Amino acid sequence: MSDRVAQELRVYLVAQGIVRDPDIAGPKPPLWLSPRDGLPGPGEGGPPRAHSLVLGGYPTAGVPPRPWEGFIRNEAVDLHFRCLTAPPILDVAEQIRRELSDRNLWQMGALLVQRSRIYSMLQPIVEDDQGFRYRVQYLFDIRDEEWPALRGWGG
Repeated sequence: MSDRVAQELRVYLVAQGIVRDPDIAGPKPPLWLSPRDGLPGPGEGGPPRAHSLVLGGYPTAGVPPRPWEGFIRNEAVDLHFRCLTAPPILDVAEQIRRELSDRNLWQMGALLVQRSRIYSMLQPIVEDDQGFRYRVQYLFDIRDEEWPALRGWGG
């Protein structure tokens, strides 16, 4: 699992105007990366961190490479959404889906992504007095350019 993929995903989604860094105030919902104390609830944290919709990005286990394809890393990122109502979650999740799903050979921040796709569809996790929580997982195939040289392949 690589925190770098989650970090570059946030950089990309910020550049697309979908989310913001939680340490920078703004109208877009904040995207936290592996928050130590859990994903803050809607409106928690005070300015600049508070927003009615909050997202969390968590690096998770991807898919092991097939034989002779160790130079391709399959890295997964879970995105969690919290909001008092479901419609804002569905709207932002759809914006993200349009940016990430079924893309080939594209630049995500500093990473060249060979392929990105939905690995686990958007699904509700909980509905309680603090609102709604949903989750979706994306898988990114990233080529490790140093791996063949470390194996002594190609000279």
